[in-house]
Amino acid sequence: AKWLSVLLYSTLFNKPAISIIPILGLQKWFLIYEVVSLTIKLFGLFLGFLIYNSPLIAIAFFSVIGFILSFILNRKVFHTLKFKELIEGVRSV
Repeated sequence: AKWLSVLLYSTLFNKPAISIIPILGLQKWFLIYEVVSLTIKLFGLFLGFLIYNSPLIAIAFFSVIGFILSFILNRKVFHTLKFKELIEGVRSV
C-alpha cells in the first residue's frame, strides 16, 4: 500500500491535465503516451518479478515509473497550455 500510494498521489494531479487534453488537441499525443506508459509500467512489473523475484520490488517499480510518467504528462499538458495562451496573447495584441 505504501508504494501504491505514490502512484495514487500522482493521479490526483493528473485529473485536471487529462480533462484539458481534448481542448488542447493533444489526443494523438495522449494515445501514444498511454501505449508507451502501459508498456514501460508492464516492463517495470516484469523486471521486479523476473530479476529480483520480489512482488514488493515489482510494485515499487510500477509505482515509481507511474509517478514519473504522470509528471511527464502534466509537464507536457501545462507546457502546451502555456504556449497556447502565449500565442493567443500575441494574436490579441
